[in-house]
Amino acid sequence: MTDAEHLLSAGFDPHGAYGPMIVVQLTSEAAVGWLRQLIIDVADGLKEPELSELPEVRLVNFDRLHLTLALPDAARELFRLDDGSAFLWSCSQERWHTNAALLDPFLTGRRGHQYMTSEKIDDALIEVSFGESHPGL
Repeated sequence: MTDAEHLLSAGFDPHGAYGPMIVVQLTSEAAVGWLRQLIIDVADGLKEPELSELPEVRLVNFDRLHLTLALPDAARELFRLDDGSAFLWSCSQERWHTNAALLDPFLTGRRGHQYMTSEKIDDALIEVSFGESHPGL
């Protein structure tokens, strides 16, 4: 796929507005639906995707983002791995379903962004954006 054909682009900024940040930019309502279903599949234990391996995804300034299912009582959800250019995003089933629901307004064309992790707890903040401009993505 060319850059124009990706459903989403995700870029890491170590100096984001609230500290380290991964911005996930969705290109269309179809992209919103695709990411929402992927998150539901993770919640239901059907997939543990490595986003860098998916042709629909383009990563900028980092190499890997792995999504996996965590135990229900896990407080921290996003871990920066030892090599510094990779992340593990691990949530409980309930939290993955909550994250999927946060995308619902975008399915009807509403523009904006949602924060999926906590900047004071996690190694980076994940912002999922639809209809907003993010230069470099």
